[in-house]
Amino acid sequence: MLFFKRRRKYVRSIMNCQIIVCTANHPSRIHYPENKKPRVANSIYDFLFSTERGRAELYDPEKHGIG
Repeated sequence: MLFFKRRRKYVRSIMNCQIIVCTANHPSRIHYPENKKPRVANSIYDFLFSTERGRAELYDPEKHGIG
């Protein structure tokens, strides 16, 4: 049983990191290798936009702007 609890925690951690990397306006995303170089927020990594803590929607450059 302990194995499954650890695995669940590990998977949750990986998912949280991926969400941060893919969120165009997340302040912590600059700490990940995919986002080290400055670029326009419209690449394959930028498909989420944070609307409030714990909430995100699909990133739309026309609606949210290119940043």
